[in-house]
Amino acid sequence: MPNACRCINFAEAPTDFLGLISRAKDSSKIRPLLRRQSAEPGAWTQLWTCRECGQNWLEVRVRGERQGGGDSCFLAVEKGDPKRAAKEWSQRIDDYRSAFEDRSFYESLADEIGPGQCRRANCRRLTTRNGVFCRDHHFAHVRGYEFDHN
Repeated sequence: MPNACRCINFAEAPTDFLGLISRAKDSSKIRPLLRRQSAEPGAWTQLWTCRECGQNWLEVRVRGERQGGGDSCFLAVEKGDPKRAAKEWSQRIDDYRSAFEDRSFYESLADEIGPGQCRRANCRRLTTRNGVFCRDHHFAHVRGYEFDHN
């Protein structure tokens, strides 16, 4: 059985924001295996190709523009339209980051210990410590949308 290319060790797509952060930590391991195909100064995405097997890789920034982009992360992409892949991954990264930030904020809210009842109409849950809403309604009041518990 022939040896598989070393880049295959990094090919599995991250499925959440922490997976992207973990992949970014591996950037120094995969970068030497790759050759840059596009080099647009200041671009948030770059296209790379594996020197051994020809697999396409997209280099993206894990953090948003407001956070300065953060570390590089390499993602295996299908051959074809790299601009489309960059757009799809950009949206996916934004979704992962938003879900992570929402969960972090929700989990930072104090426990629902009362003594009062949530001020939202028809809600029977207790308020968070020193708050006027339960966790769900506090989140919605601050963020402007309901927390997705999934």
